[in-house]
Amino acid sequence: MKNVRYRKVQEVGRGTLTVSLPKNWAKKYGIKRGSFLSISERSDGCLIIEPISEKVEEIKKVSILCSGKSIKRIEWEIIGAYLLGFEVIEINAKERMEAEIRSRIKTVVQNLIGLEILEENSKRILINCLLDHSAVNPKRLLEREHVITMSMHKDVIHALIEGDLNLAKSVMNRDDEVDRIYFLTVRLLRSAIQSPKLADKFKITPIECLDYRLASSLIESIGDYSADAAKASLKLLENKNLSNITEELKLLSNILCKMQNSAVGAFMARKVKLVEEVKVKLNNKLSEVLKNLDNAINILPSDVISCFLAILSSFEKIGKCCIDIADLVIPLEWVGEKWKKL
Repeated sequence: MKNVRYRKVQEVGRGTLTVSLPKNWAKKYGIKRGSFLSISERSDGCLIIEPISEKVEEIKKVSILCSGKSIKRIEWEIIGAYLLGFEVIEINAKERMEAEIRSRIKTVVQNLIGLEILEENSKRILINCLLDHSAVNPKRLLEREHVITMSMHKDVIHALIEGDLNLAKSVMNRDDEVDRIYFLTVRLLRSAIQSPKLADKFKITPIECLDYRLASSLIESIGDYSADAAKASLKLLENKNLSNITEELKLLSNILCKMQNSAVGAFMARKVKLVEEVKVKLNNKLSEVLKNLDNAINILPSDVISCFLAILSSFEKIGKCCIDIADLVIPLEWVGEKWKKL
């Protein structure tokens, strides 16, 4: 925290407590005798003092020069600017912007929630973020991300059982939506860390923002692994004779869904009992069913076995992500001044 100042609390009159304001701060914002200040209390007990004025907040702008850069580099600079909370992103080129670059820029914009192209000419594209941060809550986004990714690995297994190629393809398409939610979550959490008032509105402390960022990343990884499993299943589904492992696949789906539900539920509600369920009970069951499937596929053709092993590897990684999410749980009684010795 920059410019930390300490003030001694004084008592005036009959028990009225006062604290003097820093002179430079008061001068900067035109505070004088008779001025009104806005004082609000955060959930952690901190007081936020703000001058009441018609001040216009500075809009965060960034300019990106695309000349001489690869398309991939331009894409990542736009995404980086989005994650850092820039509200205006200006893309410029020294010469006429190539059609392929222009097309890829528009694709990136479409994949980032809240971004819109407001102006465009042969050498320039102006992008604005029209999103109201206070109207979206990271907790709700995390829940949405969780629901989508859980449906993804559930549908991969269902596609394997039913031999449904279209269902497997739909899982791969859903991964794009998960990425959009994840990027928006990161943007909001970064903004909340920089703005205590916004964090208080989200009912998330700045420290908790770090855990939510990691939890969101782990859930996004579950989406990636589910998409990988779906991609591998497209080759596997050419062989429809998987009847000998149908029951094991159903059991696998049930365990993975329970693991993810319990892990996310434990994280959101700080339910310590669910952590043990994920890390011990369900993890042991997952290891057992994966081992059974590994043994059962030995009778399949060699090319099918390699595809199936890739799928099982993805499911194993999903289980590990669930354990990592559960590990983020901090018992409620440990928070604040209520730390207890173990």
